[in-house]
Amino acid sequence: MERRGYPLNLLLIGGANSQSEYEELKLLNERLGNSRVYFYGKADRDEIPVLLNQARILTLARPSSIQSTGGFPTKLGEYLSTGKPVVVTAVGDIPQYLQNGINAFVVKPDDHEAFANAICDVWDHYEDAAKVGQRGKELTLTIFNGDYQAGLIERFFYELLIDFHK
Repeated sequence: MERRGYPLNLLLIGGANSQSEYEELKLLNERLGNSRVYFYGKADRDEIPVLLNQARILTLARPSSIQSTGGFPTKLGEYLSTGKPVVVTAVGDIPQYLQNGINAFVVKPDDHEAFANAICDVWDHYEDAAKVGQRGKELTLTIFNGDYQAGLIERFFYELLIDFHK
């Protein structure tokens, strides 16, 4: 299904593999007439929270690759911490922690149309999507929070000590 007319702007933060590749992408965008795509470039660490909090929807389209099969991207934790709706691809450890429509919008990797449709669905149902974003934020206060995890470990060792002294 092709959708058109969404009043969304795409802000691309970061660079490319090389400056020449970055410039090629910008030129391609200009030739295609994408007036709603903006290249921010590399951002300072202090700028990132401001930029993320200004967004309505945060997206992370990681392709399926050897690199993406392991781990959980740090930037995804940053995205979730904003409480905004997050659209992300199901690669690596992401599906172990995020559930589609529960705490994020998880899309099959390498399916650009499905990814675009997920963004449109979030926009079309933003009030409900915002609730999903808030549930994503709750994860950053629990399973993605070092203090919370330290407390669980502390309780575990405390229970071991109690059992040991019985």
